[in-house]
Amino acid sequence: MRKDAIGAIHAVHAAFCAPGDYGYDDPKGKALSGLYSLYNKLCAMALIAKLPDDDPDKTLEQRLAECLAAAIDTPLLRLNDVSSGEEDGIALYLGSFKPEICECAALLLEEAGL
Repeated sequence: MRKDAIGAIHAVHAAFCAPGDYGYDDPKGKALSGLYSLYNKLCAMALIAKLPDDDPDKTLEQRLAECLAAAIDTPLLRLNDVSSGEEDGIALYLGSFKPEICECAALLLEEAGL
């Protein structure tokens, strides 16, 4: 359902562009701004959706390591020019803001053998 919502928001963006095109005080601009804010929250929730399945063969350490890897490998936010059909854009990762946390996580993942 999250993927469907994100796809629908991409379609709205392709059709109506940015909230600033209408003005943030305009009802259309406010509605688009709220929708794109929801989009960012859904993208952030992707980390939760990508948690490893309950695999009884995996240890807690393995599952925690996979979760940690997803936290540093999954973009916090992706900025694409949807209107031009481009999928390439700017991806912002945790390491963009807190590189020391990602370096520590990488060392822990290496120690865990992942």
